[in-house]
Amino acid sequence: MESSQDSTRARMSTSEDARARRTRAKLVDTFAQLAHDGRPVTVARVVKHSGVNRTSFYAHFSSLDALAVESLTELFEMVGSVDAANRGKGRNAETSERSLLDVARFIGERRAVYVPLLQAGTFHQAIEDAFTERNVQTLRSIEGLSADVDIDVTARFVAAGALGVVSAWLRTGDPAASDDLARRLRSALPSWFTA
Repeated sequence: MESSQDSTRARMSTSEDARARRTRAKLVDTFAQLAHDGRPVTVARVVKHSGVNRTSFYAHFSSLDALAVESLTELFEMVGSVDAANRGKGRNAETSERSLLDVARFIGERRAVYVPLLQAGTFHQAIEDAFTERNVQTLRSIEGLSADVDIDVTARFVAAGALGVVSAWLRTGDPAASDDLARRLRSALPSWFTA
């Protein structure tokens, strides 16, 4: 059963009210700025730096994890738009590597924030779901994709695998640069996915 707080959050996330959209955007932007400074992000820091009170924060997001998911979902959407625009122009391998590089750089530059979040089940699952949805869109755009490729299974497999590699990279402090990680991830993908 949905609580009144859940109902409020659902309304706020789809609200056409300019104030609600500005508040939500302010919280996402503040999270992104704080995540970039390398220190752990807390709800207290987000509300302090955004100028949004704690009650309003919780009217928009159930937790810091939910805000982090929103931030990464926006990244996946941006990367996906660039990916979709460049696919089919003879640069698919380069496009795949660029997409992976953008995600790896974004997360790598914010290790202090994403290492603890990626350990948590809720955040990890939400990011895997967002990445899977992005992969479904990419797979559907591939011309001549073999009929025996199960798009949903392949999208989830690629998302979970890539997220697992990125999580291990963050957790272990692997010194590989984001560029190297992106190349290694791309080389693990099936050639029909990237070519």
